[in-house]
Amino acid sequence: MNSGWPSHRWATALRLACPPLAAMPLSLVLAASLSGQPDFEIFPLLASIAALLAWWRSRGLGEIQPGRPLGSAVILAGFALLLVVTMLGIQRISLLWLLAATLAVGWHIGGMPLLRAWAPPLACVLWAIPPPLGWHAWITRQLQSGAVEGCHQVLMASEVLHAVRGLLIALPEHTFFVSEACSGVRSLCAMGAFASLWAVFMTRPAWHAGALVASAIGWVLVVNMARILAIIAGFKLGWNLSDGWPHAALGMAVFGLGITLIAGTDIGLAMLSEWWISRPKTLPQATEATRWPQTKPWPRWVVSASAAIFILQCSVSTLVLARAVPQWRATAHLPPLAGALAGSIAGWSRVSGPLTVESPGMMALGVRSQQWVYAREGLTAQVAMDDYFPGWHPLDDCYVFGGWIRLETRVLPGLPGPVVTCELERDGARHGFLAFGLKTNDGRWIGPPEVVERYSVALVNHLKHLYLGQDVSGTESPSRQVQVFVDSTRPLDEAGRARALELFEAVRAAFDPLLWPAGEP
Repeated sequence: MNSGWPSHRWATALRLACPPLAAMPLSLVLAASLSGQPDFEIFPLLASIAALLAWWRSRGLGEIQPGRPLGSAVILAGFALLLVVTMLGIQRISLLWLLAATLAVGWHIGGMPLLRAWAPPLACVLWAIPPPLGWHAWITRQLQSGAVEGCHQVLMASEVLHAVRGLLIALPEHTFFVSEACSGVRSLCAMGAFASLWAVFMTRPAWHAGALVASAIGWVLVVNMARILAIIAGFKLGWNLSDGWPHAALGMAVFGLGITLIAGTDIGLAMLSEWWISRPKTLPQATEATRWPQTKPWPRWVVSASAAIFILQCSVSTLVLARAVPQWRATAHLPPLAGALAGSIAGWSRVSGPLTVESPGMMALGVRSQQWVYAREGLTAQVAMDDYFPGWHPLDDCYVFGGWIRLETRVLPGLPGPVVTCELERDGARHGFLAFGLKTNDGRWIGPPEVVERYSVALVNHLKHLYLGQDVSGTESPSRQVQVFVDSTRPLDEAGRARALELFEAVRAAFDPLLWPAGEP
């Protein structure tokens, strides 16, 4: 029966593959982006292996039957989602759509047997997709802190004189910063993907595959610790393993160690499985080549919608690739506030200041800080006005990056607006108490934004960049920050924290009318 569509073989295959092809342009943009990121540069290799493994698993299924046609309502809802994703230019979700649509094609061709063959290897591709909503940064921080703590315990057991300050390991001769490259998600992605693909290739049962992947996550910490300890040992022996080809060679060696540990774990789990069932596990071996049936083609409206979204994705992909991300930068600063703070405030006496500082970490943003030092009853407090930021600025993160360990963070109501307090520790002998707040140019003292607000603002900024080529100016109100930081040899008691908060509120009240002069945008 002639349906009016071309009957050529390539045209039939193209029509069958139209749902995943609709999401291809933005997916390729993400793939190109990930290929340039060290943590996720394995994406092309992983995707290729997953596709080859999916083909290998489906080649001996024998005669297969198409699955039941997907309901029009389900397909329509999926295309509506893809349309929204395309308009927003969200590459990550577009790639997830491509994977899901590929599985839908497998169901359309061969039902559940083909879906079971394709789904596990394609799911392994998820290892190379950065987790959203800040999870990537959180996972990286956990891996870094876990590696540092593990190395600390090993060095203590080895009686190596050292100190740990946040993500810094300090020896008497040298201080090492544990970077994301040495302890971040790079090894987690590679080893987790290897463990997943190996379990799929060996057709391990679900419990076996889950245990193998879970063990890989643990082995990642071991591998990260081995890399850091090897660099420290090399330094003591006069070898520089922290950069150049020795560092690359060390990375390959510890990755090989990780693969060996995963393979050993797999062998152990297989032996445990054989012992549990008292006989070797035999896998069914298909000897008959897969016979592809004559699949009922997708409805015309699916092909038309795929073509329309494909063209739209091509347009949005062009915008994503063509526009450079605008660099936000503070362009105006308050003049020196020499007379803003009295010599004595809330029982604290001024020791020095003001001093204008532009820290190296803030130079790219153009942020400046005016700083004073106050003292009271043996305590020293640094008072600062930081000028300025786009919207909310998590100051406690800056202290963590500087080597402090965050113990507890609270958001208190405050009189004019929220104040954030944070208790910190360093070297086990230094303790910090931080209080800070930000005032926007529209006169509001702001606290940490809720998740919905934070990501809605980020989405608006993304769309402004995508379609207008603009930065965050005009979306988030500029804010100037007031902070008080008390550094002491022991944790502040309740009275000490109260005195620090009194100083903060008095400083904030003094700065309040000066932060945003009339007429300043």
